[in-house]
Amino acid sequence: MRLNEQGEVSQNSLGRLVGMKPATIHGIAKRLESRGLIASRRSPEDQRLILVALTANGKTLATELQPFSEAASAETRTPLSKTDQKKLDELLDKLV
Repeated sequence: MRLNEQGEVSQNSLGRLVGMKPATIHGIAKRLESRGLIASRRSPEDQRLILVALTANGKTLATELQPFSEAASAETRTPLSKTDQKKLDELLDKLV
């Protein structure tokens, strides 16, 4: 979902956004690319960076999965008051 929100980003940036180590995000990106869900390319400004973005199929899948992601998030937050949910969002934003 993060990649759908962000558009094209470096693998390292994506890893930071989702809280994964570079080696982990690299492996996941390779698997997603082999399934045709993302495309990768070297950054024209910095050849050391690998940029990733959703393909058309990846965007379609992300759109289809969005309601399930939102439902899971809502269910997880159910025990919290609205105030606590807002505090949680603020704290999670700080972590990201």
